[in-house]
Amino acid sequence: MSVTPESYTRQLVQLLPQGRLWYLDEGSVLRRFLLGLADELARVDGRVEDLLREFDPRQTVELLTEWERAYGLEGAGTVAQRQAILAATVAARGGQTPAYFESLALAAGYQATVFEGFIETPVARLGSRLGARLYGVAWAFAWRVEVVDTSSPPAATHAELEAIIRRAAPSHTVVYFEYV
Repeated sequence: MSVTPESYTRQLVQLLPQGRLWYLDEGSVLRRFLLGLADELARVDGRVEDLLREFDPRQTVELLTEWERAYGLEGAGTVAQRQAILAATVAARGGQTPAYFESLALAAGYQATVFEGFIETPVARLGSRLGARLYGVAWAFAWRVEVVDTSSPPAATHAELEAIIRRAAPSHTVVYFEYV
């Protein structure tokens, strides 16, 4: 809670020497001067309180863009969504299990399921049957994140989620996203 100008005025009056010389009645020049100083001290005190709030990624507003730049986030969505994504990114401890990546998505406000191993694709490839599963060494490190898309409009902030997951993913893997 910020200190009020009146409280600062009382403190400044107490710092003055004692004596009749210091005329401090309401409306006196000295009292108005101290009140002007107190207003500025209270304003600075309030800004310090604001700055302390900006250190929390869940509450930051003024420095949200700076936080996002530092963590490589895109800054799409509402302020509340961006704060949630930032908080999830900052709090991430690391891991390589499907549960870890599902928890990252959940912290960012998405329901997701991670599937490891080969990828099923309905796209035909030269020499393969339509709808055949893709196998081989190239697909050994591919995995898929299936996300329940409840955003309105759809895909409004998917870039943020994908950035969080890709940044946390092991560098030798390839992540594919599917929105259902």
